Formats: sequence, C-alpha cells, structure tokens
Amino acid sequence: MFKFSALNWSWIVLYILGLVYLNYFGSQDQFTSTLIVYVALFSIYIYFIRTREKLGEKSTDLLALIFHVVPLFAIPALSPDVYRFIWDGEVLTHGIHPYAYTPQELTGEPFFQSSAYLNSLFSEITDLSRSNYSLYPTVNQLYFILPALITENSIAAVIIMKLLVLSTGILGYIYLKKILKSLKLSVRNAWILAINPFIIIELSGNLHFEGVMLSWLFIAFYFVLTKKWVLAALFWAIAINVKLTPLLLLPFLWRFIGWKAASKTYAMVSVFSVLILGVYLWPSVLPNFLRSIELYFNNFQFNSSLFAITEYILYPVYDYETILVVGPLLSKVSMIIICFVAIVKPIKTGEVWFERMLWGYLIYLLFATTIHPWYIVFPFGLSILTKNSFMIGWTFLIMLSYGFYSFENELISNGLIMLEYSGLLILILLDLIYRKKQHFLQRFLKL
Repeated sequence: MFKFSALNWSWIVLYILGLVYLNYFGSQDQFTSTLIVYVALFSIYIYFIRTREKLGEKSTDLLALIFHVVPLFAIPALSPDVYRFIWDGEVLTHGIHPYAYTPQELTGEPFFQSSAYLNSLFSEITDLSRSNYSLYPTVNQLYFILPALITENSIAAVIIMKLLVLSTGILGYIYLKKILKSLKLSVRNAWILAINPFIIIELSGNLHFEGVMLSWLFIAFYFVLTKKWVLAALFWAIAINVKLTPLLLLPFLWRFIGWKAASKTYAMVSVFSVLILGVYLWPSVLPNFLRSIELYFNNFQFNSSLFAITEYILYPVYDYETILVVGPLLSKVSMIIICFVAIVKPIKTGEVWFERMLWGYLIYLLFATTIHPWYIVFPFGLSILTKNSFMIGWTFLIMLSYGFYSFENELISNGLIMLEYSGLLILILLDLIYRKKQHFLQRFLKL
C-alpha cells in the first residue's frame, strides 16, 4: 500500500519520533525544547504537503491514522483540562449533576473522601476549575461519562476518551473529503488538516474537543451542500452542544441558501439544540452554567490581539477592570462585524460560503479576550475548504503562545505574542492582496 522512497520513510520516522517527544515528554514549562521540536515537525509537515499529490489516497489516509494513534497512550502534557473532563464523568456516575456543584464543594462528601481515585483527580484539576461549575454542554458530557462507566483509572479513561475522539475525527475526515469532492478540490487537501502537527498534538494529544466540534460541523456542512436541511440542522445542533461557537456561523446560511430555507434551518437548529442541551441544562442549574460562561468571557485573558492593544491603552483609566469594561464591548462589536460580513453580499457557491465563514470566525478570534492554541482548530478546518493559506501559518505561529507558561518576564512572553500576530497579519495580507492568483507561499506549498 505504501510506495515511499527510503527518504520518505526517513521523514515519516522522524515525524513520529517528534510526535512521541512532544506528547510523552513535553510540558508547558519546557518552551525552548518544545518549540525546537515543533519547528522540526512543521518543516517535515511542509514537505508532506508539497508531496501529497504524489501519494495514493489510501496511503495518505492510513498514514494520517498512524500519526494520530501515536499520542494514544500519552497523558496530555500541555493542558490539564482532561482531568476536569474525567471528573465531570465520574460525578455523573455518582448521580451528581455536573452543573450543580463545583469540585471544591464536593470534597466534603463521603463518596469523595472514601475514593482515592477522586482525590487523585481533584489534585490534578487547576485551582480555577476547582472553584467553578462545569461549562461543558451535553455532547461533551456524553464523551466524559462513557470512560467513567468503564474504568476508575485515569490513564485508561484518557485512552478511552481519545478513542472516542479519534473515532469522531475519522467520521469528520470522511465528510471533509466528501465536501472537497463536491467543491471539485483535491481530496488530498484533507491531509493538510489531518497530519498537521498542531492538530495531532492539540486534539489526539491534549484531548481538546474543538476537533469533535469540527467533525460534527463537517457533517452538517455536507448536508447543507446536499440540501438535506433536517440532517444539517441536527448535526449543527450537535456541534453547538460540544462548543457554543458554531452559533456564530448561523448568520452565514441566509445569503447562501436563501431566507426560506435558512429560516427553516434556524428553527430546526434551535429545536434540536434546546432538546440536546436540555438533557443536562435543567432550570435549577441554569444559573450555575451561565455563571461559568460569564466568568470565561469577563475574567480570562490569554493570547489576545485587539483586546491586548486596547487594554494597554486603557489600563491607566480602568486598571485591572479593563477586561470587565472592554471585553463585553469588543464581543458586541465583533458580532456586529460578523453579521455584516455574513449578509453584505450574496453567497453563490460553497467555496465562497466557507471563505466567508472563515473570515467571520477570524474576526471573532481577533476580538476575543482569550485565544488558547486549540481555538484555531476550527478556522484551520474551514480554510482547507478555501484557497486561503494563512491558517497553515497560524498553526505554526500559535505555538509561540506557550511561552507564557515558561517565562516569568512579561516582556518576553508579550514579545512572543507580538511576533505571533505580526506573522499572522503578514500572512493575512498576502491572502488578501493576491486573491486572484497564488502568492509565493501558496505556490511553494502547491495549494
């Protein structure tokens, strides 16, 4: 099945070794070594992109699967979120609603005090997460509870959850290829997404659910393109119940499928979303869930761009309350701009639809107060369905944000963020300036 030269196999082996190092031996406080290995991985990844059309489709699919299996047995090294995932699943098996109590509030309960397993999980959860209610919607909770029903071992729970996430990713990959075929684009472009080292590390390694959300949305997008509105609405609602951000994309349907079909789809998405969300979001726990959502938008700041600039300007006026004042304002401004981008011009083709959604989601991220690395998984997935290349570059530049965890000197960490967004701005300008013909990076990558 594989028809690689000896040199190809050498790059494949080196790629796997790099993935092994970052997933099994990397950590947040080892920024320099992590970045060096990542640069090497990304260089090999660029080589893979350039040679993708020379490889058989089955070979590329199997090789992508092998790469994603590499981190299967690794405990997430660059993010501790997985322990909260397992915790939510465990408390559900004890008949406790995940939105009803914070982990800290449950430490006095007999079932917690008598369980060495729950105590070990609690010790790994971050202080911030311990003191706040869960904000993970229904579909996430289903992924969390299945491992808890099978095992009381954190390593086994991680492996089971990774297998669930990988299975969903494979399904999404199949539908991504279907969409590429319908757009008359090369199906091997799906490989650009699947073997990206950032994607492998953040999804299969660190077990973030943006990939799950993206997979369900790929299915929804396919059914939109094939005009199967009920199925499109159902899978869109499932994606919303993984992460709420797919709500941002609904305005883009109107100019693509017309107001009649869009209105029906909106109604069905609303019904499906409420039904799915209602499985866990009972009236008695709704205030707790909303409190966690509000806390996220009003108290967190990480790797931001426009907000960081605004904060720097307004800090002398608002001091530490800048995020409370500016954060909600930027969110409202971004929503106005996103709606304008969605409705300003007709959307006549699927490719234009995906590109318009890409720019809309980019606006959301640029105005956000927090952009964790895994947040760019979705726009990167959208970019595969367009002729824009800047997201490939951002999957490289985003790793600079991990410098925050290694350097106590804010000047260094802020300098890395400036470097990240300066590079991103250059890449975006290249895509905008050379819209009708390939710029040198696109020709180099053979996009």
